[in-house]
Amino acid sequence: MVLDCLCDFKANSLITMKRHRVNCEIWKVRDKNKIRLERQVQTYQNKYGVSNAMQIKKSRKKRQQTCLEKYGDKSELGKNSNIFNKVQKNNRDNKKK
Repeated sequence: MVLDCLCDFKANSLITMKRHRVNCEIWKVRDKNKIRLERQVQTYQNKYGVSNAMQIKKSRKKRQQTCLEKYGDKSELGKNSNIFNKVQKNNRDNKKK
C-alpha cells in the first residue's frame, strides 16, 4: 500500500506517512473542505461514474422515498411537506413583527 501526501511524498506505511505529515508544510496549510470534496468526487467517479450522489438514480429514489415517509412529500421543502408549512408560518410571523 502506497500513500500519497499532498506534496507528492510517497510512504509505504501509515506510520511513515504520519511522521512525514508532522513536518510537511503543505499538509499543515491544506484546505480540508476542498480536499474532502475532491476525494468525494473521485470516489463517486470510481464507484458510480458520476460526480455526486444525486446523479445516481437508486440514491435519488431512496432519498425521495425517505422524504415521503418522514415529511409527506418527495422533497423536504415540497408544497405538501410538514417542514414547508412550518417555514411558511414562520415567514408570515416574522413579517408581522
